[in-house]
Amino acid sequence: MSADVTTVVIAILGAIGTLSSPLLTQRIADRAKRQEFEFEIQRRRADQIEDDRRSAIQERRAIYAKLNTTARRYEQAIYQYLRVISNGPAPPGRRPSWSRPVRPSASSIPMPR
Repeated sequence: MSADVTTVVIAILGAIGTLSSPLLTQRIADRAKRQEFEFEIQRRRADQIEDDRRSAIQERRAIYAKLNTTARRYEQAIYQYLRVISNGPAPPGRRPSWSRPVRPSASSIPMPR
């Protein structure tokens, strides 16, 4: 190869490199943005899962508290009735409070989400 051909080849390669560098830079920037976007989606999913878990725990705590309160009232009614019948038979008009039908209130029924 002569010096003229070598000079032309180097000039062509230099021009191609100069013209392709913005394209490569743009491609690298697009890849970085795509990775950042995917990371943000994963973070939002993880946050949503954590929020769902926390709300489920809070709902479960509220239900357990309601159950505990109801069980405690039932136990108190039983002990009260036992005190009444320990002194002899229960009076005919006196029904134990735990034997009365109880209608649950709307607030005591957990609603599905």
